[in-house]
Amino acid sequence: MFGSSTTYQLGLEWHVVDGLLVRSTYGTVFRAPTLGDLYAPPADSYPFTSDPCSSATWSDLTSAQQGNCQADNVPAGGSANVDGQQRSTVGGNANLTPEEGDSLTVGIAYSPDFIEGLGLTLDYWSIELENVIEAVGAADSLNGCYKGGVASLCNNVTRDSKGEIIDISERSENLSAMTAKGIDFEANYTFEALSGEFYLNLSWSHFLERENQVVDYKFDFAMEDLNGQFENDNSYATDKVNFTANYTLDNLNLSYAAYFISGLEYYDLLYYGSTPNNANDQSQGNHMYNVDSILYHDITASYSFDTGTTISADVTNLTDEEPIYIEPAQNGNTDESNYRLFGRSWFVRFSQQF
Repeated sequence: MFGSSTTYQLGLEWHVVDGLLVRSTYGTVFRAPTLGDLYAPPADSYPFTSDPCSSATWSDLTSAQQGNCQADNVPAGGSANVDGQQRSTVGGNANLTPEEGDSLTVGIAYSPDFIEGLGLTLDYWSIELENVIEAVGAADSLNGCYKGGVASLCNNVTRDSKGEIIDISERSENLSAMTAKGIDFEANYTFEALSGEFYLNLSWSHFLERENQVVDYKFDFAMEDLNGQFENDNSYATDKVNFTANYTLDNLNLSYAAYFISGLEYYDLLYYGSTPNNANDQSQGNHMYNVDSILYHDITASYSFDTGTTISADVTNLTDEEPIYIEPAQNGNTDESNYRLFGRSWFVRFSQQF
């Protein structure tokens, strides 16, 4: 359906000395659209956004912006639409083309002879994609069309003869580019103590750069730095750190895990009537909202008897952290893919093998 494509990957490894490995890979990326991307049936959605041509905000528009609205059948004085949600259509697009790009990694792996059981890795990675399959959000289409005068975004908005919004298209398109660069570090250490064996693992992922092509404050398509931001219902935390410590003594296993997510910032509020914001123009408002960093703690213990019986207990979110509040997040004002929705919880499990 998409013709043919040749992808390749090159790799290089250099054993500098015993225990020290330098490695690098470079490759091209090709991803064909999925069946869902192509043929997902159209469905109604009602995203939180308001009509910039509404009578409630008509006086806030410049004469040129009012002209953009009137060119789309909106009467002088604005539309009657003062709703905080608008009807949009989501679904597949049979005209999509594949995503393409390239990736690069450079790193080292080190296991020093003078510290038995220690392993260290450090990697730099870079990913660049073009023709990324994504949809323009309803708010971006509305603001870009009427406030920014971007004609291509006006094609996503359908109004009736009275200027009222009938539908906003949020179907997938090959409209975006994406870059991501970062550093990954991991340390593993195994040693014997207290008559048992310890295993420690620390992994750290750090974004150096994370950019998506979006509709920017000029209401045009541009690369936006998302590092450390919450944008379009996604979190782009600069740092994520996981630490685990396991102790094993005969049939007893004890485990502690810690998960750290660095703080976020966001500039746009979700609800209609909020203070306008433009991070690049102080006169239009420059309001930044912060999301605190968070650290979760989990503890697990288990014991296996010679009879095939195992008893285990687990306490998650030991410090009873509440879900992180993010005002523009559409799933309960939090990001459930990164943050926990429940406070402290525990369980005890009994299992028997026959």
